[in-house]
Amino acid sequence: MKRLNTALCILTVIVCIACYTTWDIHMIVQELDGQLTNLRTMPQGDAEELKEASDHLLETWNGYEDRLVLYVNHSTLDTLTLQLAELPALVEYEEYSFLYSKIDATIELLDDLWKATIPNYRNLL
Repeated sequence: MKRLNTALCILTVIVCIACYTTWDIHMIVQELDGQLTNLRTMPQGDAEELKEASDHLLETWNGYEDRLVLYVNHSTLDTLTLQLAELPALVEYEEYSFLYSKIDATIELLDDLWKATIPNYRNLL
């Protein structure tokens, strides 16, 4: 009976950790997606506001990256870091077409990141 109780306790801990990490990733992806969408809808004429928003987005990402390292494949994080690090420079040089394409690509990468962490039969097998 002790072994059964121990096994159930360990299983409960594993399930709770999995639920927490899924929730944490979901909250991070939603916040970053909201900031990227906000950056995408800003007018091109106000370069200073775009620069501030892109710098804030990069700072936010740097804070979350330390937590995501625990859950996510590092190559995905490197790709996202590369995409997000280019945004302030694209705003500074007023390369708006490249900026918007990078924002769209980053939103898609975040969506793929979220889909890869959902515990469904395709991801578990």
